[in-house]
Amino acid sequence: MCIPKKFSAWVFWWIPQDTGAQGGWGMKDFMALAEKYPDRRVFSRDPSLFGTEYLLREFCAPYYLERFVDWEQGTCSFDSEEFCRLLDWTDAQDQKNGLAQEALLGEHQIGFAFYEYYRVLYGDDTVMRGYPSVDGEEVYIASAEDAVGILASSGHKDGAWEFLRYFLLDPGDGNNLPARKVLLEEVIRKDMEEGGGTFYINRVPVEIPGLKKEHAALVMQVIESIDFTPRSSAENSIVDIVWEEIQYLLDGSKTAEEVSAAIQNRAELMLQER
Repeated sequence: MCIPKKFSAWVFWWIPQDTGAQGGWGMKDFMALAEKYPDRRVFSRDPSLFGTEYLLREFCAPYYLERFVDWEQGTCSFDSEEFCRLLDWTDAQDQKNGLAQEALLGEHQIGFAFYEYYRVLYGDDTVMRGYPSVDGEEVYIASAEDAVGILASSGHKDGAWEFLRYFLLDPGDGNNLPARKVLLEEVIRKDMEEGGGTFYINRVPVEIPGLKKEHAALVMQVIESIDFTPRSSAENSIVDIVWEEIQYLLDGSKTAEEVSAAIQNRAELMLQER
């Protein structure tokens, strides 16, 4: 058990002005929206960093780790038509990474200061979303920074707790958000009063307005929805298996059905060994 000094979380901004992005955010919903834009890749950043590997290991992982694995029973169903469709869809996105110039999603760390900037960058109709899920509810995942705790065997727990209180009151440097609520409230106050400053968009200076109260509430709503639970070793093993086996689909040496069968066999064996 530990407490992070600061944290970060990725959110995604839907770039096309499409009212469909206002609805549910299940993986099937996102795949359907993406198919409406065959000339766009998924992520706006460099495909070498936010390409097929990120798509399958991070963006899609919350969906397939829940949808195709029964963790209580220790079983999985990757050899299904639904999972094959996800693999084929991923293959199609991989082929677009080197061709498409425009993107569906802008991926950024969550923050108050940049909220208004993203609305200027992508338009007032842009929608902030999390990772797609099985049931349509966004998934928000955080990374902890400088997480500290007290050893159960410590002989100086009271002194250690006093140090933790002092340590967590120091705002520190960088763009990540403080975990201490009083410091988070100070960040909001400062961003509302001081404005967003001047940014260059397509080499043109643009004055970004100060954080609006209703937008601060939206960011806080996301923060309160974050799941701080780290991905387990078993979940990481499944993700590794999926990524390793899909290479054979991406290079054309196997079909989605063959790849899904290989993933099923390996994942099933790993779950049984647990």
